[in-house]
Amino acid sequence: MFKKSFAIITIVCFVFFMQNCTTTKWITAEKLQGSNGKKILQLEMTDGTSIQCKNSLSKGGQVVNDKIVFTLNDGTIKTVSLSEVRMAYVKKFSAGKTILFAAGALAVVLVVLAVSLANGLEDIFIDTSSML
Repeated sequence: MFKKSFAIITIVCFVFFMQNCTTTKWITAEKLQGSNGKKILQLEMTDGTSIQCKNSLSKGGQVVNDKIVFTLNDGTIKTVSLSEVRMAYVKKFSAGKTILFAAGALAVVLVVLAVSLANGLEDIFIDTSSML
């Protein structure tokens, strides 16, 4: 019982961890100036067009000086001036969410372990005497 519970909790925590330790939001072009650690997923240009910066070749664009650099699907590198961008959809690693999630996951694992220990250690260990 313990092994199945622990495996399920581990899988759920891993999937949740991979999805929720980042923040995505739309920001203005002015806020992109000097942005570090942000991956640009999509751009909305001043003329109303939209450009996808994330694809199979790239995880997103980056700000370099006053330009946004990203890779297109065909492998070519495209550069767009920040003055041409109205809004950008960015993804940023969130340390706060990561710490909260890790603390919550640790608490759940400790509760499952405490319940299993309260029910006896036979749930945790494999009985090898029957294997001989």
